[in-house]
Amino acid sequence: MIAGPYSTGAANSEERHQNHNALNEAALQIFEKGHIPIIGVNLALQIISIAGEDRFNQIMMPISLAIAERCEACLRVGGASAGADNPS
Repeated sequence: MIAGPYSTGAANSEERHQNHNALNEAALQIFEKGHIPIIGVNLALQIISIAGEDRFNQIMMPISLAIAERCEACLRVGGASAGADNPS
């Protein structure tokens, strides 16, 4: 799993996009080393796009945390992240 900031510290959609790209760039590096990278944001955003942005908090963390429990390892990238730094 690749974990890091997506919305934490991002003042607008462009900054969230930059954070998202950083996660995906790390995932590409992991893939090129022969592993299957998983990013919670990538899975959750697809569902949020159908459910609506007002359900972001209801969907993002439960999906990301459920995935983290099933991964063999977690690569933490980027700066401060309320979700990635959550000990639960």
